[in-house]
Amino acid sequence: MSGIPDITFNVNTGGLGRQPAGEDHISGAIFYTSTLPSGFSSTSRIKQVFSLSQAESLGILATNAGDETQGTGTLVVTNKGANGDIATIKFLEPSGSYVTLATYTKISGDSTNDLVARGINAAINANTLITGYSSTVLSSTVTITYRKGLGVWPNTGTPLAVTYSTGNTIAITINQAVSAGVASKIAVFHYHISEYFRLKPNGNLYVGIYASPSADYAEVTTLRDYANGTIRQMSVFHSFSATTISTEVGRLQTVVNQSKTDKKWISSILFAPEISGTSDLASLGTLVGLSSANVSVIISQDGAAAGYYLWQTTSKSISDVGAKLGALSSGRVNQSWAWVAGFPMSNGVELDTIMFSNGTLYNSVPQSQLDTLSDYAYCFLRKFTGYTGSYNNQPNTCSLFTSDFHYIYSNRVIDKAERVIYSNTIPALSSPIVLNSDGTMTDSTIAYFESLANTALDVMVRDGEISAYSVTIDPAQNVLSTNKIVETVSILPVGVADFIEINIGFTTII
Repeated sequence: MSGIPDITFNVNTGGLGRQPAGEDHISGAIFYTSTLPSGFSSTSRIKQVFSLSQAESLGILATNAGDETQGTGTLVVTNKGANGDIATIKFLEPSGSYVTLATYTKISGDSTNDLVARGINAAINANTLITGYSSTVLSSTVTITYRKGLGVWPNTGTPLAVTYSTGNTIAITINQAVSAGVASKIAVFHYHISEYFRLKPNGNLYVGIYASPSADYAEVTTLRDYANGTIRQMSVFHSFSATTISTEVGRLQTVVNQSKTDKKWISSILFAPEISGTSDLASLGTLVGLSSANVSVIISQDGAAAGYYLWQTTSKSISDVGAKLGALSSGRVNQSWAWVAGFPMSNGVELDTIMFSNGTLYNSVPQSQLDTLSDYAYCFLRKFTGYTGSYNNQPNTCSLFTSDFHYIYSNRVIDKAERVIYSNTIPALSSPIVLNSDGTMTDSTIAYFESLANTALDVMVRDGEISAYSVTIDPAQNVLSTNKIVETVSILPVGVADFIEINIGFTTII
């Protein structure tokens, strides 16, 4: 470098996570539980959050959320054993490895079964700060309270175990699940909000939490109105109960239809159903004939990291609906989330191993069945041979493939075009219309009304959201009788390279 020595500051931008212009990224997420996080109440069920930490400050936590019931098991000492006998109490975690709760060595002072039980109880509690497991003792019975976060995991199988030193005579009877554990639903909500912000760090998310879905999904409308009609995409996570998918899809589409009528466009609802009890993916029926072009059904989830842990501790479908909502809100309205370079879904850990939300690993499903699921219009994650990462299949909606609006991006594009034209045209509503002597509209009148749509759509062309457009108005229409001007707007969309065909072979000359 030349010149006089000096100190130079290079200012990095984007660190504050300021919100992008426009409303295309604004999202909503609806969850269901009867136990509300601390920051919510029965009269305040909706909160707007701009970060995961803000959601956590409202009580949406991964652990200690207050809605989990910790399971218990017991150890009953039936033989005090001999001095020097060693009993090691262990618990098999969802990770597949054992955690040692305590190692008890029989001493001469522990001369009865009850005293041995007291010694085991003391040894377990001495490690509580490390393991999270605690216990109480009554006579010869030690009751172990399993740590937070395990949910239903201890309710089945034999995770609680005791091993003994060689030649011991101490004897302990294990009762695995004296009281059943109940998983935290709020921890699952935290996961999806975390995943949303992982894919959309500067997101804008309205979170609504309700006791249960209403028959007409009125909570979707409530959330929409709370956000003043600015929510463009929304996720609806199941209520931890299996339902008929086609019924729920139809109800959600009815809400979207009404939103369009109300000029509060919701372009896409991502519905994550509870299908943990669906053992065979082949039993999932087709969605293409449901006439629900604004609803998509999500059936994929993580298969080894945080999402899988929740699957193990809830025994319910978790899905990746939070991540998909983040991906959808991070792209332009014309972009397909199946774009490999544009929408990588894994960070190398979460969603790296993938499965379907009934517990079937992706790699165990034959390609023919994957094709069928996609043809049935389900949305899920996929892998590519020789290419790392996890990616989305096409952004299908529950509509016919012949529909102009079978893919989410088509709905987002047309809805945005409607919104911007509507906003530009409102000032002209009930304005005077100057006519020629023959009753036709003057050129200046036509040019004015066309310009209202042109100005809006020019921006979409500039931003690469549409390829081209045309706006035409018939000057001879009878506006005096109808008090109505009819415009025709034709939009040439941006194409999507869903299929790339490459002809390849040898040649004797280039």
